[in-house]
Amino acid sequence: MRRRLRGRVGSLAFLVLLGGVLGLAVMGSPARAEPPSQVGDVSSDASNAAPVAGADRGRQLYLYSCATCHGQQGQGSQRGPSLVGVGSASVDFYLRTGRMPLPWNSVQAEAGGGAPKFSPGDIAAIDAYVGSLGSGGEPVPEVSPGDPVKGRDLWEQNCASCHAPSGVGYTQVGGRIAPSVLNDDPTAIAEAVRVGPTTMPQFGSSVLDDKELDDVVSYVQQLQKPSIGGHGGAQIGRIGAAIEAPVAFAATALLLVLARLLGRRSRGTGGS
Repeated sequence: MRRRLRGRVGSLAFLVLLGGVLGLAVMGSPARAEPPSQVGDVSSDASNAAPVAGADRGRQLYLYSCATCHGQQGQGSQRGPSLVGVGSASVDFYLRTGRMPLPWNSVQAEAGGGAPKFSPGDIAAIDAYVGSLGSGGEPVPEVSPGDPVKGRDLWEQNCASCHAPSGVGYTQVGGRIAPSVLNDDPTAIAEAVRVGPTTMPQFGSSVLDDKELDDVVSYVQQLQKPSIGGHGGAQIGRIGAAIEAPVAFAATALLLVLARLLGRRSRGTGGS
């Protein structure tokens, strides 16, 4: 009886000791670090962004989602260009329009983007971090209401040859694409003008001052309204009034010729 009791007490003591050792091991082990955001699931909200804020969060997001191509310090690599000194407007444009981060095996970021991969707060954090990597570059522009009538003239002079009079975009020589601007928000439009993404020319303040930039953005916003771009009957691909008017005249002339031919035939039939 005593031997059984001793055996049970010994077994119980062993189990208690083993549990304590395992508990200490778990408590003493370092927690596994989770990435701040993952491409494809990076729309973090304020709750999970709170522990790491500002430049620290921007750095973590950059290291996780951007450094593979652009380098740990933004110095660039064979996969992506340097981001040192590019300014926050350039970074914000690519993130805001969903052009970055690029999907794997994708080589072209100019053909339009899509939904942003990051939340607005995370985009601002990355902007701030990349902007701190070097001096220079354009800041994120502040857009104010402008005059769309003046903006139309500026658009036709500087933008319509590539993006079409109605803003739907064109495929350029060599397969390059001047994308549609009909889905971009005002800030993205202003950023594109200032930084000249991919093959687009850069329009600095010496070419278009801030007031003129506001006018252009206001005109593009007018183009984005269906009531403006879609009135006047069936659309011809929204290629613009400059092309649609000649097409309409040509169609009218064709109808007149056809009517005249039919008239001659009817007269000839009546005479016989």
